Amino acid sequence: MCHSRRVKCDALDAYPCTKCKNANLRCVLRSSRRRQNTIRRHRSNEPAAEHVHMEFETFTNSLGSRDSASAQSRLTTRSYSGLSLPPHEISVNTPTAYATIDSTTSENIDRAISHVESQSLSASPRMQSRHAMILHLDEKAAFPHVLHSMSNSNFGDDNVVPNHHLPLRPDHALNNSTNAPERYSKAISQLDTSTRIFLSDQGVLKLPRGSITHALLAVFFKHVHPHVPVVDKAALVRDYSARTCSPLLLNSMFALASHFADEGLVIAVGVGTGSSKGEMADHFVQKARLLADFGLEHDHETQLVSFLLLTQMWQTWTMERNPRYWIGRAMNVGVGMGLFRRVHTMRMSEEDVLRRSRLALLLLACDAMTATEVGSPMTLAEEDIELQLHAERRYFESCVTSPITPSAAHYQSAELDFMTTSLSLMLFLREILRAVYAARPVTTQSAALNVVEDKLRHYNTIVTPLPLAQQQIPPDDSSPHPIFSLLLRLRLLFNRLIFYRGIVFGRIRHEKRIYDEEALLVTVVDICEVVRYLDSHQFLPICPGWTTTALFHASAVLLNFYAGKSSIAASDIAIDLPTLIIQLIENLEKMEETWNFAAWIGRAVRTALDSVKRKVDLRQQKQNPPTRDGDSLGAERDPLTPLSADMPLDNGFMDIFDWHAIFPDGIPFQ
Repeated sequence: MCHSRRVKCDALDAYPCTKCKNANLRCVLRSSRRRQNTIRRHRSNEPAAEHVHMEFETFTNSLGSRDSASAQSRLTTRSYSGLSLPPHEISVNTPTAYATIDSTTSENIDRAISHVESQSLSASPRMQSRHAMILHLDEKAAFPHVLHSMSNSNFGDDNVVPNHHLPLRPDHALNNSTNAPERYSKAISQLDTSTRIFLSDQGVLKLPRGSITHALLAVFFKHVHPHVPVVDKAALVRDYSARTCSPLLLNSMFALASHFADEGLVIAVGVGTGSSKGEMADHFVQKARLLADFGLEHDHETQLVSFLLLTQMWQTWTMERNPRYWIGRAMNVGVGMGLFRRVHTMRMSEEDVLRRSRLALLLLACDAMTATEVGSPMTLAEEDIELQLHAERRYFESCVTSPITPSAAHYQSAELDFMTTSLSLMLFLREILRAVYAARPVTTQSAALNVVEDKLRHYNTIVTPLPLAQQQIPPDDSSPHPIFSLLLRLRLLFNRLIFYRGIVFGRIRHEKRIYDEEALLVTVVDICEVVRYLDSHQFLPICPGWTTTALFHASAVLLNFYAGKSSIAASDIAIDLPTLIIQLIENLEKMEETWNFAAWIGRAVRTALDSVKRKVDLRQQKQNPPTRDGDSLGAERDPLTPLSADMPLDNGFMDIFDWHAIFPDGIPFQ
């Protein structure tokens, strides 16, 4: 039977068979017990030994002296199959397609198990590497049973497990070649000449001089690292001192640090015109993308950390695919590492367990934040997560350096508390998205909503209230430490906004609609108050990128209320909605210095405000027609806010402020 076509054919009489030959396919034969008699009958028609020997001599003469033994071995195998293959169709470098498979699958399984046993009993130095570990992914899986059976049969003790390890790092990492220069040298040596020339011209392995590198790293750990603590600071300092840092990781860090670089540092880097943070960030992002796309970095943890950092890059309005692209790549690496599986290990140290747990939690948290930023479903389904991890302070202890002075110790404690609480809130956001925006609503949705509301009240007691947070800020302090409490408050309010907005505009819980709308409006007003405090202390330029997402969603809610898309009458809202919207626009414009995309959001919100204001004025004119002597009929309206050429405005522009347009297809969160 032809395995490729799964139909009966004449492969036993001619090779390739007629059907595969017409379809330009190669025959792959599958013998079975049922066809043993047929095969025996056809073996009587095999060519004589003299004919096989003559054909082999013809074939070897055409090849010269290249691998005649290998060719003879393949022709000998073919003689048992009873097939006739022209000599010119035999390849020296590829296995023949007509090699038969064993009659039963059980024989192959037994052979595979025996092979694993023989490998486990041989004390290979490769298997003793500190970069490998034994993994029991699940008790229901087949491989753990194989390992247990091996231990029982070979050692006779249930508590003894053979020292056989499944490598989580590439082969060259198992040979103690774990530093970046050796990894990259081996990867580059496997590229063709034209690719190496191209990468050399792009300068992917060139780093800024020492003083600039030190400055960029200092900026990264001051303004970026507390909000995205994926880098193991102690390990990075050690590798940097030994000059074995990964270029992919460094360029990813430099790209984010570029957003917070001062003018002197931008000029010192000298990229492009030498005066733009955006050009500086794009320069490092492009180098990181080339290093990743050409596969020069093979260390899985380095890939995961770098990809998570690159998810924070969203320079212009056309780069909304960038976070989704990098979170997808990061999730693929994390799943391949088994970060979300129940892992019982024999050789994993406590340090490795903490690091893997931190990366798993940060990957899930970034997945949820990316979904709210670009309006896309979360990448990983909850059904694929077997771990029940929670944010703990000990996960981040390796992300900070040991304090030297009392003030440094105080800052380190505040930083660890901020990292832990911030991660907890991001994981809580993931729970909110699943509860409110599930593609398949369950009968227990009301219970899930009640659980979310209880957690919101719980976090409200943990996170510092706004008046107390504002009192903690010295008027002359511009360090990132004092804004930790304000950012935690803003993140909690952002979670509340996502929750109540999903209920209100998703038409969930009709019996409490007025209550939910009031809670949503109060939440947005509180967000505006927190941002006003940040602006008054000039903290907006050093805020992380996710704050632009919070301001965007807050603006969308205010625009919906201003347009009358709520059950609350406009006369009952004792809030000047246009004033709050204008405040958010001004806040976004001040954040343009750091995040280019904030400027586009600000222009988009201003244009939407002008459009909504026109509609509101027209509706009011229809309800209260102006008198002939009034000025309303002859008054000229202000034109729409002009947009730059790189931000097109079409008829569906206002749809971006509709929740279902932000999350298309019914918000299919898993």
